[in-house]
Amino acid sequence: MEGIKNIKIIDVTLRDGGYRVNFNFSDNLINMVVKKLSLAGIDYIEVGYRNGSFKKINNIGKCGLGSDHYIKRVREVSQLAKLVMMYHPRNVDISELERMKDNGIDFLRCCVPIDNPGNSIEYIKESNNLGIKNCVNLTRISQHNINDILLFIEKLKKENVELVYLADSNGSLLPTQISKLVSSVIKNIDIEIGFHPHNDLNLAVANSISALDAGATYFDTSIRGMGKGPGNLQTEYWIAYLMKHGLFKYDLGPILELADYFSENVEKSNLEFSSSDIIAAALNFSADQRKALVGYDYSNFQNKYRELNLVMQRKIYEKSSCHRAYIS
Repeated sequence: MEGIKNIKIIDVTLRDGGYRVNFNFSDNLINMVVKKLSLAGIDYIEVGYRNGSFKKINNIGKCGLGSDHYIKRVREVSQLAKLVMMYHPRNVDISELERMKDNGIDFLRCCVPIDNPGNSIEYIKESNNLGIKNCVNLTRISQHNINDILLFIEKLKKENVELVYLADSNGSLLPTQISKLVSSVIKNIDIEIGFHPHNDLNLAVANSISALDAGATYFDTSIRGMGKGPGNLQTEYWIAYLMKHGLFKYDLGPILELADYFSENVEKSNLEFSSSDIIAAALNFSADQRKALVGYDYSNFQNKYRELNLVMQRKIYEKSSCHRAYIS
């Protein structure tokens, strides 16, 4: 595991974990998270979304808006922490990138769907012009075949993108698929790879190990795995795993203190697994598609699963520019 010494962690508790509480974390909790993560030596702390997530959320809290005032206040909590903000280009005017940098953001993450990139390249160019660290987060990678992913990353590389995150948004990928995808990108394109796992099939740790072994260097984690749906890779588990392999750059103590505090005081931080989440992940459903599974009749499920799986394969095939429907 030669590459372990190059690993970086982005803790996404305040951003992805925000889905559990409508992004309404208290000021005291935000302060605690930033201080403890900084004390633990976490490389980057993602503090929220700028101007909301991809879909509009009513009564969204401060971590989902990422206002200039909010950024300044979080920056005051720790001058040493490297702060990250995620954004969807359609929600943000390009002039806001410089304001985020000036107010204390060190790292911008631009979410880009492969099949609908819009004007995201212009935002990446502007981030480069501003001299701020940035990356592209490719969402729902499980719904695209490996050739399309490679072609898109090649295009990003030509625009001087140095880091691309692969997001298993649907939580449906397997360790062998992650290994092949990461290996293929690194073999063909000179670019750093990050991995954003979801735990819908209880594979966040296994998938992250596969990504690490294949050469990925950036990993998203959250305290207690708090995140959208069944959650993310747990920061505390990941650091403990890295310690078992001789990497002691992170202090597990403050992380465990945070995990215990969340467990006892933040009810929504406790992981929840529903039958519909498991089925949706097995079928590679997006968050929107899985809504149809609420109250689903599980009788004669085996045959229904085969039928639904064929439908999903056909949809991926039809929107692909290539002839392979799966990363396999």
